[in-house]
Amino acid sequence: MAIPFEHKPNTGSFFKNNRKTKSNHPDYKGSAKIDGVDYWVNIWGRMSSENTPFFGITFTPQNGDVELDTTAQKFPDEEGAEAQEGDHE
Repeated sequence: MAIPFEHKPNTGSFFKNNRKTKSNHPDYKGSAKIDGVDYWVNIWGRMSSENTPFFGITFTPQNGDVELDTTAQKFPDEEGAEAQEGDHE
């Protein structure tokens, strides 16, 4: 019997989605382990408005009981005070 594959901490892998039948299906699918939580990974090849290729990625917890922190991350400004949301660009 084969031993199931398990990612090392903070790593992942993905493969071409050979079952893609619709344009909104991901181009690649995979999995990752981030901070001890296993995620499904979906990846779409995209094109920016400047005609530069990039990838869009989603992470979905494999265990539906995991609650994600969706609050915006704040970055400190040069003086050490917290910057406003969006100031880190």
